[in-house]
Amino acid sequence: MGLGCEKRRLVVIGGGVAGSLIAKSLQFHADLTLIDQKEYFEIPWASLRTMVEPSVGERSVINHRDYLTNARIITSSAINISETEVLTGEGRLVPYDYLVIATGHTDPTIPKTRTERLKQYKEENEKIDLASSILIVGGGPTGVELAAEIAVDFPDKKLTLVHNGSRLLQFIGQKASDKTLNWLASKKVEVMLEKSVSLDNISNGNSTSYRTSDGETLNADCHFLCTAKSLGSTWLKHTVLESNLDSYGRLMVDENLRVKGNQTRIFGTETCFSGCKELEIVNGRRKRKQTGNIQTSFSKGNCITWEKGCSGTITIHNHYWKCSWID
Repeated sequence: MGLGCEKRRLVVIGGGVAGSLIAKSLQFHADLTLIDQKEYFEIPWASLRTMVEPSVGERSVINHRDYLTNARIITSSAINISETEVLTGEGRLVPYDYLVIATGHTDPTIPKTRTERLKQYKEENEKIDLASSILIVGGGPTGVELAAEIAVDFPDKKLTLVHNGSRLLQFIGQKASDKTLNWLASKKVEVMLEKSVSLDNISNGNSTSYRTSDGETLNADCHFLCTAKSLGSTWLKHTVLESNLDSYGRLMVDENLRVKGNQTRIFGTETCFSGCKELEIVNGRRKRKQTGNIQTSFSKGNCITWEKGCSGTITIHNHYWKCSWID
């Protein structure tokens, strides 16, 4: 960030894993401001466990102020940026020398305060506890993990998981998908593939009758929607970074996480890499090299290094990844 009499002004937008880690690491090296719509950081991979064991939330939901002792915290959304300032939803202009955009994905159901979030977990736990039958919509990582958590802690519940894909966890290999399906079946979870459930006319999570895409009626005391969340970068479409978004609305950055183009002081995380050459992926026991034009979305727990050459698309979700060739 450079040395001088005055610390450079660093603004971080987003208080998830990436934004909070950056803010915590640099709070004593910069004049730091964190802009986040909520007052707390939450360990995301603990959230589903917290639904069945609410006491976990006491450790996994942490007020920003508890770890940011030398930073300015603004509880608001960011709605616009210029080359020198960020405009918040409450109309406040926040100047910056360096900007980090770490907005990840959006979830309108997440409350503003830690107290409200812990209360929400208790309410979800009560909903699970009182229900005899539960419907889970979505067979990706969230739906599968939630089904597993409930099946283990509440083995007497009738669980149904509906997924519109041909197999569970489609971003990993067939063998892993099959193993997941078999494990859920061993826990008496009914899995319905290549079907969807319409929730358009359901105003709350306590409806008892649901209709699938093929006309079948499912009965459940409550449901949980576990489908993909919207990107948190859509607000950038009407800012100076509009031309730096790819066709999916993701912010394009270079190998240094710097926004591509003429911007040299704006960085992005959990977004889209475009134009990297050769990648080496180190993710648990998996290690593989690819070559070509790469776009990759990444999140927590992944170590990435890049070199040169290539032609594939690598998508990393949580602790998993998949690769598909472009040409």
